[in-house]
Amino acid sequence: MFEPSDSSFPNIEALPVGEVSHESVHSFERPLSPDQSNEEYMVRYAERVICEITSEEFEKLPREKQIDGLSLNNLGGTATGSWLNQLYAAPINLPHIEEMFSVLNVAHSSPVESFSSEKRERMAQILQTAMGASIQAIPENPGKDFFERTNVSRPFIKSGYGDKRLGLDDSAITRVLFGIPAFQFEFIGQPIEGAQEYIRSRINGKKIALFGGGSSVIDLVYNYVDFQPEIIINVDPHVIRADGFVSTPNPYTRIETTAGDPKLLKSMGEAGVEQVDEIWATFSVPYYCPDAKQIEGVFENAKKILAPGGTFRVYPYDLPIIGMHDIMHGTSPIDGDSVFGIMESNDARRKAYIKVVEDFNLDPEFNVSLINVSGMPSRATLLIQRVG
Repeated sequence: MFEPSDSSFPNIEALPVGEVSHESVHSFERPLSPDQSNEEYMVRYAERVICEITSEEFEKLPREKQIDGLSLNNLGGTATGSWLNQLYAAPINLPHIEEMFSVLNVAHSSPVESFSSEKRERMAQILQTAMGASIQAIPENPGKDFFERTNVSRPFIKSGYGDKRLGLDDSAITRVLFGIPAFQFEFIGQPIEGAQEYIRSRINGKKIALFGGGSSVIDLVYNYVDFQPEIIINVDPHVIRADGFVSTPNPYTRIETTAGDPKLLKSMGEAGVEQVDEIWATFSVPYYCPDAKQIEGVFENAKKILAPGGTFRVYPYDLPIIGMHDIMHGTSPIDGDSVFGIMESNDARRKAYIKVVEDFNLDPEFNVSLINVSGMPSRATLLIQRVG
C-alpha cells in the first residue's frame, strides 16, 4: 500500500489509510470539516483515494489514462505531481470524483464558519515556509511591453474559446484557483455528476473581480449558456489584446488602475460595485508588485471589497526576484552594492507579503488556506475566504 511521505505539502493532513479495497467508494467518505476550505477537502479526499491504489495497479492503466510522466512511485509532495492531478488521471476514479462533488455541493449551501485557533496556529507555521521564490528575470519596473510577452490570455477552462478540438489548459482558472485540474463538465466522455452544479454555484449571479486580469477568461466572458456572473470587473492598468472583449454576453468592465490603488474602491463604486464575491489573481498581483507598499495595498483593497462568504484566490503563493533582469541578461555590470540593494528590496517584499497574509490568518473574520494543485512545492494556491 502506498503511503504519503513526510515531505508532502504541509497543508495536507494525512488521513489514516485503512485496509479497504479501491472499489469501496463509500468506505472513507467524510463530510467537510469546519476547519477545511472546499479546496483543502478536495486535496485530502484525493490523497485518501490515491492511497488506496497500489503503484502496480496504476502502472497497469493504459498510458493515455495516466498523466504524462507521472506515477505513484514519485508522488508525495515532489515536483512531479499532486494528489488532485492523480485523482483525475484515470476513469477508475470517476465514482470518487462524483462523491467528492456531492459532499462539496452540500457544504456550499451552509455559511462559512471561522477556523479554529488550532487550525490558525498550524497555518501560521505553514505560511512562513510555503512561499516560493522564483528565479525569473523581471525588470525593476515591469510595464506593458513586458506583460505583453507573458500569458495574459489565461482561460477559465480552456484555450481557444469555441474550438472544441483544443484540450484543457494547465494555466486555466479552474485548475490553479479552484483545484479542478481536469474540469470539462465531463470526464473521459462521461458526465461528472455534481461538477456543473459546483462550479456554477461559484460563478452564476456572482460579482467577480480580476486583479491584473489582462485579457484572461474570455471563455467565461462569452459563455452565457453555462455561466452567468452578475459582472466581471478587470482591475488592470495595462489594456492588452482587449479586442475580444467588445459587446460581451456577460457583463464585463475594466478599471484601468493597479489592484493596490488606494482609489480602487471609489473607481469600483463608479462602476456600480462596492463588494465582490470572488477575486482572482493569477501571475499578476502580488506576484509582480515591485515593492512592499503595493503588496500591502493589494490585500488592503481585497479586504475592503470582499463580500461575506467570498474568496480571494491567488496563484502562485510565490514572489519572483525583481530587479535582476539587466544583470541576468548581461546588459548591466554585476555590482555588489546593486545586487545587495536588489536582494534587500525583494526581502522586504517577501516579509510584507507573509505579514499581510498572517494578519488575515489572525483575523477570525477570514479563513486562510493553501493547496498545491500544480505539483510543484513552490507553486501553491493561496485562498482567503471571508466568514459569513
